[in-house]
Amino acid sequence: MSAGFAGRLRARVAWLSPTGGRDALGAAEQNWTLHDMLWAAVEPEGRGPLVAAEAASAMTVWRVTMRPCAIAVGDRIELDWATIDVREVRRDPRRPDRVVAIGEEVR
Repeated sequence: MSAGFAGRLRARVAWLSPTGGRDALGAAEQNWTLHDMLWAAVEPEGRGPLVAAEAASAMTVWRVTMRPCAIAVGDRIELDWATIDVREVRRDPRRPDRVVAIGEEVR
């Protein structure tokens, strides 16, 4: 891992995975399980696909780069100022020292 990459990891993020369950009345509910606290580089990726279709608004899309982990589509990344639902995970075999998660901000 290059020193330049490690220096870009300045945000402390929580990596969460969904866990299903039932509430007291038997209705489905979704909880989140904390996997790990990670250092990451968080950068805006632009706006969601609805903006390209001339919609009024779309959620902000973020690129979160971190050290390799088993993060998957459907997981969630929480920061101090935002929550991001992971929509895509990119693993480049030429750069095995990192994984990139692309996700939409939850409001």
